[in-house]
This record gives sequence, C-alpha cells and structure tokens, in this order.
Amino acid sequence: MDSSLKFNYNCGSNVCEKSEVRFGANFSTVLYSIVISLSLIGNILVLVILALYENLKSLANILILNLAISDLVFTIGLSFWVTDLVRGLVFPDIVYKLLTFVLFIGFYSNIFFFTTMSGVCKYLTDVHLFNKSSLGFLSLSMWMISIAPARFHTYPIGTHNNQYYNIQVKIALQNFLFFTAFTVIAFCFIHMLITIKRTKSNTINDAVISVFSTAAVFFIGWIPYNVVNISRAFAHDLDQLSKANLELAFHVSQHLAFSCCCLKPVVYAIIDKKFRSNLMSLLLKICRRQNPDNEEEVGVQNPSQPP
Repeated sequence: MDSSLKFNYNCGSNVCEKSEVRFGANFSTVLYSIVISLSLIGNILVLVILALYENLKSLANILILNLAISDLVFTIGLSFWVTDLVRGLVFPDIVYKLLTFVLFIGFYSNIFFFTTMSGVCKYLTDVHLFNKSSLGFLSLSMWMISIAPARFHTYPIGTHNNQYYNIQVKIALQNFLFFTAFTVIAFCFIHMLITIKRTKSNTINDAVISVFSTAAVFFIGWIPYNVVNISRAFAHDLDQLSKANLELAFHVSQHLAFSCCCLKPVVYAIIDKKFRSNLMSLLLKICRRQNPDNEEEVGVQNPSQPP
C-alpha cells in the first residue's frame, strides 16, 4: 500500500503520546464512518434522480453521473481502510494494493471528469454543439485514462527498488496531474466569465454553477493534502518538532480531502433548483411507499358521496 496514504499515527519519535495516537485513530474512525455513510446515501440518490428524472443523453448529466460513480468507487476503498483502521492489519498485501488502486481510480477519475465538465461549460458558453453518440466513448475514455495513473501507484517505478524514490515519483505525478487539471479548470472558468461579460448576460445556468461549485469544493479540499504530501515526501533534515507538525498537518489535510466524496450531492441540493425539486419528489415518493396506511386513512375519512 502506498505509504503516502497509510493510516500511520506514529510520528516516528517520542513526540506523540499513545493517548494522542489512540484519540487520532478513534476520531478518524468516527469521521470516516460519517463520511462513508453520507457519501453512499448522497451519491446513490444522485444516480437515482438522474435515472428517474433527467435526460441521460445530456452530456452534463452523463458527466455528473460519472462523478457520482467516481465518488462511490473512492468510498468503497475508504470503507475498507476504516475497517483496517479499527481492526488493525487484517488484509494481505495484495488487498492493500487493490485498495490503493481503487482509491486512486476514484481520485483521478474525479480530476479528469471535472476537467472535462469545465471544458464542456466553456464550450457551452460559446454555443458549441456536441455529438451525443460519443457520450459512452467519452466516459469510457475518462475511466481508462484514470486507471493508467492509478495503476502506477501500486507498482515500483522502473527498475528502482528504493521505496523512498518510488514514493517521491508517485507523489510528484499525483501533484502534477492535480495542479495541471486545476489550471485548466481555472482557465475555463475565467474564460466563461469573460464570455458572459462580453455578451452582457447576467444569468448563468444552474448546471454550470453546479459544475464549478463542486469543482471548487473538490480542489479546495484536496489542495492542502497535496501540498503537505509533497512537502512531506521531499522534506529533509527536519527536527523532531517539525516532523511532528508535518505529520499532524498531513492527517488533518487527509481528513479534509477524503471528506470531499460526500459533498457534491450537498452542493447540487443547495445550488441546482431542478435537482432540489427532483430530490423532493423522490423523497415524497419513498415516504408514500413506506406509509401506504396514511392514504387508506385519508380515503376512509373522505368517502366519495353516492350520486
């Protein structure tokens, strides 16, 4: 398993007390359990709403669907990590490699789908048209592109067996792809704002706002983790206190980053009126199915009058 992502609450010195280590592990268990539950509920609701109420031939909806699947993939990997955190090392090494692979597929697919969605919004402001028959190919391409760097994290780099070297290269690749995508998305957002200002349009589509809002939440959540992670990998000759502070920053930023998988449905519900309306319709439908007796009581209290 990639050591840059291990749940390691040992600071490598006597700076960390056992009680603090235990508290950190317990806090992480509670936090990630809440995150996993919210992510499963929220992203499954997104998939159901898209299937029941939305047009799945729409490019934006297909990308939102893939983002929800991406978060669910990440959540599945995270759920096994929580099991490892609670019960100790209960899985063989091959399972840890698989979990690392799954987590990084979720991470990279988020990056690539967000980049694609931002490009879509940029072109939509220019009134460019898209070929709907290529939606499946586009989704498959994004998943294949995501698998390539994710697989890169589960094997040594080239002929080098030095673990420290491998970690440095993998973290450098992770940060390069992350900040490249961030630059592309920022460019698309600025271009969109310039186009809207040039056309003197005062309204922005809710879907466009949702795309950039969820992208902002994702990148704001992951930027501290990536910055601390690369600092941690390339830092040299630090004293014990600095190492302890860096480890603390790493775990705090990791908690923030891993929590992002449950936030996209919340952003959709806050910003997108159509999504909120569809969510209310779905919840009302579920409540009616769970309480059929209420409808029967209403029928008894208000019997139809004979002619």
